[in-house]
This record gives sequence, structure tokens and C-alpha cells, in this order.
Amino acid sequence: AINGADIVVCSLGAKMDGFSKPVDMGVEEAGIMHILDIVKETRADTPPRLIMVSSTGVGTHNDVPWLVRPLYSLLLSAPHGHKARAEIAIKNSGVPYTLVRPAWLTNGDVTKTYRAGDGVRGYTVSRNDVAHFILNECVLETKWVNASPSIAY
Repeated sequence: AINGADIVVCSLGAKMDGFSKPVDMGVEEAGIMHILDIVKETRADTPPRLIMVSSTGVGTHNDVPWLVRPLYSLLLSAPHGHKARAEIAIKNSGVPYTLVRPAWLTNGDVTKTYRAGDGVRGYTVSRNDVAHFILNECVLETKWVNASPSIAY
């Protein structure tokens, strides 16, 4: 399925069960490792760009508002560890990438009012707006190649 592809989008993540332990923790790390193995096996002259949906607060807390940093550290340190290892594997693979780091995901509509860039801070963003950003700014344009934009309202 990857052979001949220009872009591969990966949006795997652990499901939060309320404020308790995440379900399926580590799925994003395992998924990325499998995708990178498949990309290597294709031995394409030009590997596809890998777009991964990660999270604000991964690798740095510069894109997390001060008020919720303790919450991120307390509740999300384990899932963010898996996302961080996936990001490192992507960066070290030599495959072109975009690491999209959304704020806390909601189920809202597309608003197109999000902000995206290095270190953008905000509390939430809808899944639909993240999809809009990926399609319009990462797939249809090549604005964010080998970059890690944060996205939030």
C-alpha cells in the first residue's frame, strides 16, 4: 500500500478512558516502527513523506499553556513518551516528515480559525481542523516538510 505513495499519514494514538490510564498505549510508536520498516523495504529512490499526528507537549512544553503544563506532565507523560520515541525514529530515519502537534483534541466542526507554527500555544483544536490543516497545508502544499508545527485555537 505504501509502494508508489508520495505521502503517508499516520494518526494513531492511545484512547483516553476518562482521566484514567490510556487504552492501547504505545500504538503510535509501534505503528510508526512498522511504517518505517515498510518504507525501508520498498527501497524507493524517493521515499514517501511521513505525516504523523503527535501532540503538543511532546519533546518540549514550549507549546503548552502554562496553566495546563502540570496536567500534561501528570496524565500524559507515558503516552507522550511513546509519541516522543516515534518522533525520534522518524527524524532519524532519513524519510521526509511532518510532525503535526495538535493541542487537546475535540470533536468540533471545521472552523479554519486554528493557528499553526513553531511553538503555537492553545488549549484545544478540533480533529476536523487538524484534518483540514494536514490536507491543505501539509499534503496539497509542501510548507511543513521536516518540521513540527503545533496547531491550536
